Amino acid sequence: MNEILVRTWQLLSQNWILLGPVLIETVIMLVFTSGGGMGEGSAMSILALFFLHQALLGGWLYQMKIVLLQREPKTSLDDFFEGLARYFWPMLNGASVFFLLFMLLFMLGSLISEAWFGPLDQGLIEKALPLVQNGNLEKLQSLAQTEAAKVLVFLQWAQVLVGVLTLLAIVGVVTSFWQQYCVLGQLTWWQAWKRSKNLIFKFPGKITYLGFLWLVPTVILQFFTLSGQAVLQILAMGLDLVVKTYFTLLFCQLVFDLDRESVTPLPGAQETPRL
Repeated sequence: MNEILVRTWQLLSQNWILLGPVLIETVIMLVFTSGGGMGEGSAMSILALFFLHQALLGGWLYQMKIVLLQREPKTSLDDFFEGLARYFWPMLNGASVFFLLFMLLFMLGSLISEAWFGPLDQGLIEKALPLVQNGNLEKLQSLAQTEAAKVLVFLQWAQVLVGVLTLLAIVGVVTSFWQQYCVLGQLTWWQAWKRSKNLIFKFPGKITYLGFLWLVPTVILQFFTLSGQAVLQILAMGLDLVVKTYFTLLFCQLVFDLDRESVTPLPGAQETPRL
């Protein structure tokens, strides 16, 4: 498995242009979340960023497909825009289905919770949220004691919603390669979901190993970002571009190696996949 790590780095070192799409996305995210953007942390901003990521991912993965399939593994920014146009709707359709599934399960969980435990007290949430954000444990404990019945209802709701999120997390893990299949195999979102499920069930050990390797630097960079130290935050921002690009290319390489028959040729190209 270590060979794939070296091979992916070699391909990335020949194609630093692959950092371009994630850099574009980072700049857009900074604009969205800045004080002059569309509203820091608003639901509409988060939703817009979610769908924007899926759209950009189509062009980015198409660049990586070119890198994997061509004998001279070079790509350009033009390839990114070509892939963006080619896979815009397939990527958006798959993301929309996942979003609708999330909303459906969340609404179902809310209806079940309200039927079993009663409605949530919005006033309690409004009181508790600032205390949680400020880390004021003493006032939070005092609020929990004075509003014990309402807190119990909140905790019962939380148990149901955690179950919903757990179910969604399982679906997310099982379908975690659907974007790669959508581009590498030119599949619909449903076909890509099934291929992703088959790949994960067939090679759980290899995928878990590489997933752990992805998790370690990702968590470390998050600590750097939240450290409050300007130097570490700037370092994390730069390294995050490389880490995201490297592991996205790595997972494309993984699909290419483990399920090569699913990878379709480039449009109009006669090249065969590199051995």
